[in-house]
Amino acid sequence: HGSYFGQAATATLYELCTQLTKDNNDLLWLAILGSTDQYLAGRVDRDTYRQMATYLSHEVDNKNKDAASEDARDVFAAEDGTVVKVAETGRISAEKQELRFMLYRHWSLYESIYHSEYACPRLGVWTTQGKAQMEEFLAKMGISLTQSRQKFSFMSPSLVARLRDQCRAYGPEYNLPELFYTSFSRTYGYRQPIAASDVVCAVNALLEVGSKASATAAANGGDNGASNFVHAFNDAMDCLTLKRTGLLTRGIQLSKNLQ
Repeated sequence: HGSYFGQAATATLYELCTQLTKDNNDLLWLAILGSTDQYLAGRVDRDTYRQMATYLSHEVDNKNKDAASEDARDVFAAEDGTVVKVAETGRISAEKQELRFMLYRHWSLYESIYHSEYACPRLGVWTTQGKAQMEEFLAKMGISLTQSRQKFSFMSPSLVARLRDQCRAYGPEYNLPELFYTSFSRTYGYRQPIAASDVVCAVNALLEVGSKASATAAANGGDNGASNFVHAFNDAMDCLTLKRTGLLTRGIQLSKNLQ
């Protein structure tokens, strides 16, 4: 018998909360993360996700108009020097052209394409020919191997500025016709906006490492296996809600290490 995945539980719960007028930005963010996780993991198809993303974008617009108001004049400087309005802390934004490259903001472009769940199987990067094809794709976009292996934030600003246009132009030639999708980001504290896809990777890594530690402890006859999992679960919950932003950095690093 076949099986399929329906709407993310967080999205369903958010819809219930809207009917009870108990919805807020925090619950909306969880609905976004649940839907993003489904799409990136291939549990729902592009059309199903697009339909949900349209609904979530509408909710984002409705709930974040005040934060974008020109009346929010108090500001602070984020870590990267960006000036952020105080009223925008916690604000969610829709990103209409998010790239399907894994953790590219926190990695090199080369590694993010190589480990992308979308690009990796389509390019066949585990083979010599596939790896050469990936490097040819980068060359077609005018990105040298030296640039592509640098951390994304250190790449030439001109290359970053035209990256999306180049991906759109050359992606179909390399069996990458759907490199973009509608996603979301959130401004929190003194940091630059956090992408939903990055949070999803971090949370999954925290849970996976905790599950492996729990299984290892149980296999070795230890009695702290359940404790390890509970600790990992609590860390993942805090990462979801951004209560401990250091966990996001740790989760992202764990996600990269697991590849």
